[in-house]
Order: sequence, then C-alpha cells, then structure tokens
Amino acid sequence: GDLASKVEEGFSLTLDTFLHAQQLRKKRLRAFCSKSGKVTKLPGSREERAHLLSSLRVSTKLDLLYCEVPLTGMEEWQQLLEKLEEKENMTYPVPLPYPQQHAAETQLSKFNLTEIEAMLGSYTKVLFVRDPF
Repeated sequence: GDLASKVEEGFSLTLDTFLHAQQLRKKRLRAFCSKSGKVTKLPGSREERAHLLSSLRVSTKLDLLYCEVPLTGMEEWQQLLEKLEEKENMTYPVPLPYPQQHAAETQLSKFNLTEIEAMLGSYTKVLFVRDPF
C-alpha cells in the first residue's frame, strides 16, 4: 500500500520504494563508515579524543548520543531535543544501573574518558539525515 498518496506531483511513495530507499541509505552509510576505519579504543589524549568526537553531542537526560551533521535540519532537531529534556515527568521502563546525573554539557568530548566509554556503551545512538543524502 501507499505510505503517502502523493509526495510530489506524479510520484507515489509505496512501501517497496520506501524500503528500497532505506536499503540504499544503509549501504551508503556502511560504505562511508568502512572507509573511515573502525575505532576500537578511544585515544588517551584529551586533544585526540576532542578531535575524534568533535561532532558527537550528548543528552544525559535522554540517554542519547547524536551526530551533529550539517544541512540535515540539525537546529530543529536540537530544539525538539531541548523540549524533550524540559519535561520533568519522564518514565524509565527499567531500573537504572547508576544514579542519573544530568549535565548541561552537550559535547561528548567534554566528559572524562570513563564517562565517555559508559555513554558509548549504554546510550541510544542517533544519526539524523535528510532525503536525499
């Protein structure tokens, strides 16, 4: 069935075309990531970590890591995340393994190595993209 009746004049978005587009996006993302090389251990130097993690942002209240990608409507996404962070009555479905400490800092590289490793291991990771990318 159609996901949208008409996206553009003369173009109908079907589930098949949507899934195909998603497969192409994933393929392109994997190709980019494989060229960049896999980092298995964070650098010990704060300067090297800052460079490596320069585009990663964190929301400690939402347990969320996201990549700040230019030209993807990032400002709007950040406004939405700020609104979500303002909500006080957040429900957590499972008990948390450590006390929540909400930091105002949003750059992942500003945290210490132990905190960064914990966040990378447990937070939800998000990459915002726009179509076409």
